Amino acid sequence: MRTHLFMIQAVLAVVFLMSTLCVAGEYQEPPCDVPKGDDSCWPFEVDASEFVQWSVEDGGNGNWYAVVVFDKAAPWWQANRVAQLLGGYLATIESIGENNHAYYLSLQAEGAWSDCFGPWLGLFRCPPAGGNPQAGWQWCNATMDSIDFKTDYENFPPGALNGSTVLSWRTCFDGSNGQSSFWRATPPTPQGGSMVRSAIVEMDMLSMADCDGNGIPDSNDVLDGEQDINGNLIPDACDCLSDINGDQTVGVDDLLLAIGAWDQSGVPGMSGDVNWDGSVDVSDILAIIDAYGTCNS
Repeated sequence: MRTHLFMIQAVLAVVFLMSTLCVAGEYQEPPCDVPKGDDSCWPFEVDASEFVQWSVEDGGNGNWYAVVVFDKAAPWWQANRVAQLLGGYLATIESIGENNHAYYLSLQAEGAWSDCFGPWLGLFRCPPAGGNPQAGWQWCNATMDSIDFKTDYENFPPGALNGSTVLSWRTCFDGSNGQSSFWRATPPTPQGGSMVRSAIVEMDMLSMADCDGNGIPDSNDVLDGEQDINGNLIPDACDCLSDINGDQTVGVDDLLLAIGAWDQSGVPGMSGDVNWDGSVDVSDILAIIDAYGTCNS
């Protein structure tokens, strides 16, 4: 299974002052549906496998799935953010077939399992009034579907939800007795004891990042060889790197910004460094001139 290593660069979590989804003790986390334009702060490297389609012909739903592996244990909400950056969401498991598909993908991904934990899934719980441990569970997808334990598919081991009715649980594959396709309810952070270092990401045709409209996820296009010099898993043909000021047009303003940063060097991708070589020079000016006009993306 091919993978792609990329660094997610982010700013301090100003956006997360807006609101919270769950509170467990002193722990607060951001909303499940953090806007895709906002970024959070974490120093993780992420190894993303190629998305694999669970085809309708094979009895699937036509959605695409990938395993992302972090270089250390990651909170659930940060795994969810990575899923959004990839154009998807943490996996919503609605049948035994889908569960098996996601589980077998995780077994193929090196480093996806720690001693007691498999990858994060998209199921989360905020404690409702009354404290029923089977109440308050939702999938973190576009429609925030609730789960009814009497009628909907779930794969917790018998008795697994008979514990605390206070904590804001999250869900991962259970590795407490060896790698298992059972689910495990666990706190959302490493500080709470959840040493989860991977996640299953799902994309449906509505959420799939496919900037060139070829029916294949952008990250797969990159893994298949399309240029991606800034490592964001979006082909450069869609990324409009020469649009320095972000107005969806490459023009005089972008040239002036590059000229203003002329001869600076440092971090690849800094303002004016449109070719991501760590310096602002004539090659960046030529790239802007070559891309002059309206961005395609």
